[in-house]
Amino acid sequence: MSDQNQTPKQAVVEIIQDVKSESYKAPANFSLGSLTNFLDDTFNKKLPKLPKGFLDFIVQYMPILNIVGMVYKGISLLLGLFGIVATLGLMYYFSNIIFLIGVLSSLFALSGTGIALFFAIKAHSGLGSKKTTSWFNVYYGWLATIILGILATIMSFGTTASYASNYNSGVSNAIASTTIISSILFAVVFDALILYVIFQIKSYYKN
Repeated sequence: MSDQNQTPKQAVVEIIQDVKSESYKAPANFSLGSLTNFLDDTFNKKLPKLPKGFLDFIVQYMPILNIVGMVYKGISLLLGLFGIVATLGLMYYFSNIIFLIGVLSSLFALSGTGIALFFAIKAHSGLGSKKTTSWFNVYYGWLATIILGILATIMSFGTTASYASNYNSGVSNAIASTTIISSILFAVVFDALILYVIFQIKSYYKN
């Protein structure tokens, strides 16, 4: 375990050095359990602890945060479904591959939202009493969002690239590439921060 007094920069440098030396890597036999252990070792042991007051606040208000998240996911799900219906209507008239890719991208994103909503509902009853199963449900929901969100982002790039090449609208492939790369980088940073917090509060859920 790393020194908890080290700075975030020092912790990141140490992780990179460990990876280069092959002394720190995910198990060869991949499973959800091995992935969880790998993330726990990264976010809960390698990186410095977040302030206790902040973690206490998150855990105390987690039931409320979960409700807000469920409402947001529910609204996003409904709006996304309406968007897919509208896109299917355009496909009926134009029969264009761009709209098909757009639908597939939306389906990946909505699947992630739906799965996350399902796990958020399962987690809610045990968040107040700090049940271990509730923590895992929060974690599984966010993991599903990350994986399907990545697939949706890749499909969105296909839509942008197809539009650029087929319609020559002034949106170049270079811009499309920049869009997908910036989207992925933002998603990686944001998702990493969320997982950092999720694993930092893991020790609170022991019941």
